[in-house]
Amino acid sequence: CFTEFLEVAVHQILFHRQLYPSNIFVRRQKYGVPVRASVHPDVNKYVEDSLHDLRTFILKADTNVERVDFVVVSDSNGVERVVERYAFEIDQESLRNFGDNNDLYLISLEQRLRSFLLKLISAMDDMPPPSPSGGSGERSFRFNLHTSVKGAQVVAEDLNWRAKPAEDNEHDAKIIPLQTLSYPFVFQMFIETRWIKNALFIPLP
Repeated sequence: CFTEFLEVAVHQILFHRQLYPSNIFVRRQKYGVPVRASVHPDVNKYVEDSLHDLRTFILKADTNVERVDFVVVSDSNGVERVVERYAFEIDQESLRNFGDNNDLYLISLEQRLRSFLLKLISAMDDMPPPSPSGGSGERSFRFNLHTSVKGAQVVAEDLNWRAKPAEDNEHDAKIIPLQTLSYPFVFQMFIETRWIKNALFIPLP
């Protein structure tokens, strides 16, 4: 359920923050909410591959996954700047214990994920519109995976992911809190703007 929600959320970010032309998106419904979904095969493959890896890492007990970020970056003359970060903070053990086949909680969970999705869309609608090319360079995106030192050693064995040292903040972060879920698993979501702090990520195709 979590990675399924994350996939839907990522497509909304791609659409609402105009990372791609609107004509590569189609209208769909998820959790009873009208949403947009990319139909571009390369974009979809990158997102699907990243989330497949994430699901695998969550199910491993020794990866110590703490957070996954969807990061929008602007690159100007080879200088990269993070302009938006959509943070999905999790408790890995509670997610592993929940599983995807727990019918007892699925209906109420989908209602809560619907609320998360509406909050995300509303927050993006309230944000300033993205300027062309991020204002100073070409915009792109990636996933960052936050883990412990021990967990990073396990994740680094996957050749699709590489470690990047944490960096100091380039700018003070403006944090937009969205919502928190405490049951049946622990999950919270927020947005950071103008923030630099890199963890682990899949290189862009």
